Amino acid sequence: MGLNINLWTGVGMLLLGLFFLVGLKLRPTVPPAADDLPDEKPTP
Repeated sequence: MGLNINLWTGVGMLLLGLFFLVGLKLRPTVPPAADDLPDEKPTP
């Protein structure tokens, strides 16, 4: 019985992807408020 490294690497990648998706759902990024954005003035 050999060690199938490609299988275990794929399983690890799937678990890591699920971990990131769960983290995204639990703590989504919030865009900054309009008051926090710097005023952009066109340069001549």
